[in-house]
Amino acid sequence: MQSTSQKVRKSRRNHKFKILVILALIALFFLFRYMVAQPFMYFGSVEVINAVNLTKQDVLLIARIREPINLFLNNNDEIKNNLKEDLRIKDVKVEYAFPQKVKITIQENKPILCLQSKHAFYEVDSKGVILRVTSNVKNPNIPIITGIKISELYVGEQIKVDLVVNIIKFISSLDEDVYNSISEINMNNEIVSILTLNRVKIILGKATDIPDKSETFKLVMQEIQAKKMAIEYIDLTYSRPFIKLKAK
Repeated sequence: MQSTSQKVRKSRRNHKFKILVILALIALFFLFRYMVAQPFMYFGSVEVINAVNLTKQDVLLIARIREPINLFLNNNDEIKNNLKEDLRIKDVKVEYAFPQKVKITIQENKPILCLQSKHAFYEVDSKGVILRVTSNVKNPNIPIITGIKISELYVGEQIKVDLVVNIIKFISSLDEDVYNSISEINMNNEIVSILTLNRVKIILGKATDIPDKSETFKLVMQEIQAKKMAIEYIDLTYSRPFIKLKAK
């Protein structure tokens, strides 16, 4: 049997050993943190997928990262949160890809209309939120509203003008093919007209009424596209559409 003094000495040795193990683990932890922060550990690359209007450099800047990336210190949740703060981004997925890559898949919040004020142009989404402010038209692929100028706004603010809100609702309800055929939406004494890429004028009527005319507008557009009709203008002011054909 061990004497009391031997038990005490053994207990002290075990205690010292545990302390040494803990100190060693702490030292290894700090050594690891030091090593992974060294420049040679920054070797990862970033792949950006599905970005259309945003460049890779835009995405890196919004995510607050740069290449080469440190895969050990990288925080995918932080990158995702940083990206989702940008109004131009609707959704994002961030994941690792073997062996040394971070994949960022973007779903952009696309502008659907261009508005203008006295000094600037505004790209807005389907909710009327300002996505981008420019000094001139930067995106010719989206329709522009003419005949009305809004007050100066900033990125992130929402359009509150009822006339414009009704136009946004109308445009948002259109099929992609019909939407892509629109060049301009004009406001004249609260009467809304649409000009197509084929220079056909379509009078919708009062802005307060146009959200209810999207189905009629879609049917008329599909008909003239299918029949390749030579149209001078179309009037949808009243329940019965009036189509004026070009003189032969």
